[in-house]
Amino acid sequence: MFKAPLTYYISSTTHWDPKVRSILMNEFAARGEKHLVFSDGLIMLCMRDFSQVKMLREEMDAAGLTFVDSHAPFGPPNDLNCPFEEIRSRMIAYNVLCMEFAAEFGVKTITIHAGNNHFPGGIEVPVSKHVDYMKDSLDRLLPHAERLGMTICIENIWFTCNTGECLLKVKEAFPTDALGFCYDVGHANLTLKDRGTDENAAVKAWRTVGNTGPEVWQPDLLKDMLPHIVNCHIHDNNGIRDEHLPPGLGNVDWSYVIPMLNNAPRLQCLQSEAFMTSVGDICTRLRDLEKKYT
Repeated sequence: MFKAPLTYYISSTTHWDPKVRSILMNEFAARGEKHLVFSDGLIMLCMRDFSQVKMLREEMDAAGLTFVDSHAPFGPPNDLNCPFEEIRSRMIAYNVLCMEFAAEFGVKTITIHAGNNHFPGGIEVPVSKHVDYMKDSLDRLLPHAERLGMTICIENIWFTCNTGECLLKVKEAFPTDALGFCYDVGHANLTLKDRGTDENAAVKAWRTVGNTGPEVWQPDLLKDMLPHIVNCHIHDNNGIRDEHLPPGLGNVDWSYVIPMLNNAPRLQCLQSEAFMTSVGDICTRLRDLEKKYT
């Protein structure tokens, strides 16, 4: 069995329609599932209209579901490495508000993106400066996380500023349990090894931001991040593009990934972040992983 709760992400295209939300919630419940992700879209919904907090609580209660984890809205103005000094204070306030909303539902983990190297205007920021921005942001956010009893999780993506090496540097600066990692299985698959094509998303990202060094392949990323993994994003791809496929439709080695994740000492939840073909299909695929590899 999975050692931590399994949670499901509902696509942002369905967040805004309460009838669609209700249908999906009840379908998950009918499959025996218990938990959903308090996602970036749902957080934005609550920010736009505070009355949605009460409505969401009623919808979840009616379906017999709970939120276990959360994901903050992301993008250059919202990410930890936001380089625009004039809006960094707003970014901090925004992410504090995200945590406050998550706490309304008893959620204990929130994924906040470290950020990537692509910024409006084509500005370039050295990797060391990205790390400094992340540390500064966390220095200001972690006291709020500790106050709320919440863990901020930063995830691996596929840019030079959020490799395992960078994330570990950031974590070393903050030994508190209020900071951990979100291991993104699909993103890790893009940086696992050289797939022999320049179309690989990681290669394209590294070259776009003007790097002249070799590509950073990370075959040991899961092992390196494991002591600090608190939640994870489960989805599949072909090792070239970030497709967010249901498990089994790409080439992720689940026989390695699932047992490792299931032994992460700090793991609080496993989250499906795959685009849904159907509720039944995605639930079946996730539970099949549980049966085969735990």
